[in-house]
Amino acid sequence: MSKQVIWYNPEEKCYETGSKLDFFTKSGISKREEEYTLLYEFSATSERLAGKIINELNKVKSANYVS
Repeated sequence: MSKQVIWYNPEEKCYETGSKLDFFTKSGISKREEEYTLLYEFSATSERLAGKIINELNKVKSANYVS
């Protein structure tokens, strides 16, 4: 089974999770391939943990802060 990774998708403007193959496939077909950022690779397959992290990253990214 493939290790889970987290990356930033500049086209969707969100964080995503999947296998390394998913990352290379999505970034490879993108016209903005150089802007895809691999953020973290889990040492063991952990889809549940990766999903929780992605949800929190996307919540923080989309939050509107009032100063």
